Amino acid sequence: TAAATKYSLVFNGFARLPLGLAYAALGIAVGAAVLGNAEWMAQIPEGKPDYMVPVFVLNALPHGLKALIFAAILAAAMSSLDSALNSLSASTMQDFVERYLARDTKMSYVTLSKLTTVGWGLLIIGFAFVLGGEETVVERINKIGSAFYGPILAAFLVGVTLRFVSGPAMVAGILAGVGLNLVLWFAVPDLFWMWWNATGCVVAVGVAIAVSVVVPQRWDEETQGGLLAWSVLDVAREKRWLPLYGALALYFGFMVTLCALLPRLLT
Repeated sequence: TAAATKYSLVFNGFARLPLGLAYAALGIAVGAAVLGNAEWMAQIPEGKPDYMVPVFVLNALPHGLKALIFAAILAAAMSSLDSALNSLSASTMQDFVERYLARDTKMSYVTLSKLTTVGWGLLIIGFAFVLGGEETVVERINKIGSAFYGPILAAFLVGVTLRFVSGPAMVAGILAGVGLNLVLWFAVPDLFWMWWNATGCVVAVGVAIAVSVVVPQRWDEETQGGLLAWSVLDVAREKRWLPLYGALALYFGFMVTLCALLPRLLT
């Protein structure tokens, strides 16, 4: 239901910080153990800190627990990969293959879906080899994602707040935001990649609004009546959720404050 979805999203918002702190604490603990052992350090290639956890598991844990942990790692990796491959294959089939290719071929949808999945799998493997470098896996994933997170956030913000922005205008905004982030990636390497979230969001919103002003959409009965998608009545209907929304806003402020003070507290 809609209520269950909202509760799950709110829970996700509150659980993100403890989950991130747990990741960080585990990394610090394993890193301290490995750095304190010269033999373990010799097993880690230079510039490859991702090897710390496998080296720690192989050298510090009993055999049965080693097998259990590596099985859990592989299961988690397979779970994430098969979901991504299934989504990519389903989207490709729905938006491209079934629309343009399936009508002109005698192969069944199942065969085409399997071929699409294999194609995406090979592409992902190729990216894994190309994108290897000095950065850790987590850094590289978040760096690539930061080129798109801001424009995606802009699409949600515009969708729930501004009534006059059209779909094509929002697409133009997303393309502009992602394009700017790619330019910053290659042309301004000294700019920390987390800033791309802000630049992409601001540019996407600005371009979407500008395009909608220059090329306004045709109003229909549902959209006529104002600029904002949320009215006072909409907020009133959501009053039972307002305490949770307020708590999330305060929690976000707490996270920002904690991130600002944490380096000073640790020094």
